[in-house]
Amino acid sequence: MLTEAEAAAEALGEGKWALLKNHGVFVVGKDIRQAHLRAITLEHRCRLAWQVEVLGGGQPITDPATLRTAQMADELGFPFLWEAMARREIRLDPTVLGKADAG
Repeated sequence: MLTEAEAAAEALGEGKWALLKNHGVFVVGKDIRQAHLRAITLEHRCRLAWQVEVLGGGQPITDPATLRTAQMADELGFPFLWEAMARREIRLDPTVLGKADAG
């Protein structure tokens, strides 16, 4: 017979987290750092979803390039951050910075 923790982990399968009705959240990771980052990510995404809902709802992302960026994550599963995305783009193409006009 499975323990409650084993049953919860089995039910989660390959998932990263679950919202448990009347209980809170269930977050897993390969180590404490990954689980912590995923918990922060989940809270951030929930807060954003609430803000979008309050403002009248959102639109699904359909543009392929935008969707790829939105789905990026690091090796720990942490969402792709603006600063990291900017550094990556600058490494790939330093000309994206352009030159400032002299006036």
